[in-house]
Amino acid sequence: MHLNIPSLPGVRTRDLAILSTLNNTIGTCNEQLQGYFFGNVANALHYFFLYDLCDVYLELIKPVISIKESDNCSTEAKDMQYAAQCTLYTCLEQFLRLAHPLMPFVTEELWQRLPNRTALTSVPSIMVANYPQKVSAWENTAALTDMEVLKSCIHSARSLRTEYKIPNHVKPDFYFRTEHAATKDGLSAQQGDFCTLAKANMLKHLAATEENPNKNVCVKVINDNLSLLVDLTGLINIDLELSRLNKEKARLEPIIETYKRKMSIPDYENKVPKAVQTLNTEKLSSAENELTTTLEAMTNFEKMRL
Repeated sequence: MHLNIPSLPGVRTRDLAILSTLNNTIGTCNEQLQGYFFGNVANALHYFFLYDLCDVYLELIKPVISIKESDNCSTEAKDMQYAAQCTLYTCLEQFLRLAHPLMPFVTEELWQRLPNRTALTSVPSIMVANYPQKVSAWENTAALTDMEVLKSCIHSARSLRTEYKIPNHVKPDFYFRTEHAATKDGLSAQQGDFCTLAKANMLKHLAATEENPNKNVCVKVINDNLSLLVDLTGLINIDLELSRLNKEKARLEPIIETYKRKMSIPDYENKVPKAVQTLNTEKLSSAENELTTTLEAMTNFEKMRL
């Protein structure tokens, strides 16, 4: 039943990463079943199906799967589509077999409905199919690392979109800076996937010595080795954003002063219940973080006006 997907010509990092994640899930399920920890098996399957397969992989392959014969697409695009189809089919078939001991009737029904199943296996029922075992060819630590970096960039891109109120239908240009060769190559190879989930027009690498494309570029530091930049040219009204941020600043400052005043009363630690002290500390910290973010955004917008 296993397809040698990693050797297919159209395979991409997303395919290799989800197969490696599936492989890890298979290992976890086998290990936990041996100890009769059925709850851990259910949690592992739930996390894989919802957060890895559906939230990430399915979203990434939508543009590839939607390619039609009538589109006159290239051989490369057809190869990518076939690799994605094989990967998705394998993930679904393996998942159903992994979940069968916990959900026998539903998994049997769904397994019987898998397209072209009889062409791939002569096993008549999922009940007599072998329980999945790890496949060494699916192990790919590099692909998993590249996928984690990609997801960090997508998360940062969405954060930038939210922070600067960029509408969903607008596709801005994104750039990234890194001096790490593997990170550069990994993101460059996955720029199409980044554009799909970040709703971006493009993703381009900028060398350390290369200047920003223009003054309307804002930066999000992901880690000490990677930064993401977004070009806001023509996407926002700077004066309107500064006005909004000034109002936010005016709202937060009195809140911070109020909590500081409450926490500075004589014998505060003895007079005020611990639960209230904890709540005050959390609210003060939250307001201060919001103010810091607001002031940073104001600074960035002021630089754009220069």
